[in-house]
Amino acid sequence: MGAGGDVLQALNISKAKVAVLFSGGLDCTVLARLLGDILTAGEKIDLINVAFENPRIAGQFVKQKRTVLDIYEECPDRITGRRAFEELEECCPERRWRFIAANILFSETSAHKDTVVALMAPHNTEMDLSIANTPVQDKCDFHVDDELYGGIKAAKRVLRLVADDLGLHGAAREKKRAIQFCARTAKMQSGHVKGTAAIQTFKQK
Repeated sequence: MGAGGDVLQALNISKAKVAVLFSGGLDCTVLARLLGDILTAGEKIDLINVAFENPRIAGQFVKQKRTVLDIYEECPDRITGRRAFEELEECCPERRWRFIAANILFSETSAHKDTVVALMAPHNTEMDLSIANTPVQDKCDFHVDDELYGGIKAAKRVLRLVADDLGLHGAAREKKRAIQFCARTAKMQSGHVKGTAAIQTFKQK
């Protein structure tokens, strides 16, 4: 799947030295805001927002005679991403922020699934697959269990206070959606799959 650099090349846009994989959630928005303070003046920051085509939703949109672009623009991460992007522009108007919308076809996701599953082993949940599918070159190892998730919830409280102090009042109140997001990704073909469930096999029609 195309990486952020490929998206920029296709659009004939010069690359920034720093980019943030950007869903508009609390973590990435705080990170972007801190980078806005750290980087030298005039340095642009790319906010790469990835939206995956959901064939179930696409079918509904076809019946409603809506555009292909609507499928991606109504993805939850695209909505929160654009909202957080506007908040960053308000907080740091002197910083050049660039919102890079990366739209990934379901057929492209499916075509690369076996390769992604092999590379991310031994992780094997729909949540792991969703994270591994994200088109970036470097990712950290990520695993969630009950004990760790309890720690995450405690840390989120601190991070929300930091976001509020940084002027990110909208992001500070954004719900934590990582597991819910991956559940939605898992439900692209079946409406009864959870993000923590073992990986299912996509069946191409």
